[in-house]
Amino acid sequence: MTVRPREERTYKGVLYASKLEARRAVYLDTLIELGEVREWSRQPIFILGTDPVTKYRADFHIVWKNGNVTFEDVKPWSRKRKAPFITAAFKRTIRLWKRYGPYNLRIVCYHDGGWHCEEIIPGGKATLTMETDDGKGQARDA
Repeated sequence: MTVRPREERTYKGVLYASKLEARRAVYLDTLIELGEVREWSRQPIFILGTDPVTKYRADFHIVWKNGNVTFEDVKPWSRKRKAPFITAAFKRTIRLWKRYGPYNLRIVCYHDGGWHCEEIIPGGKATLTMETDDGKGQARDA
């Protein structure tokens, strides 16, 4: 993967790991303006399980208007797989999150004009959603 220039990955003076993460930050601010999100923050860190080696840093922590909390990891879209690009290491993180995660984890990617989300729910269930840039989305069980 190519790392985009700094100016393409910067939003409100903050340098993000990818242009896509910066784009998601813009979107989250839009959701705040629309009243859908109370607040969000970057880069929360978790130890998944009892081994410090299982440290995981999510991209975003989000508190929704109803008080629900989710964490997000932004991934690029794989045209070849027609799904988010997930590494073997991140697959391991998903398995650990299903077992030890404190809240839902959303794997988010941008494709076909909208944000596609797969929600990893501790306990093993997954829900897929698609959100348009206006903040509206539809959910379905995976």
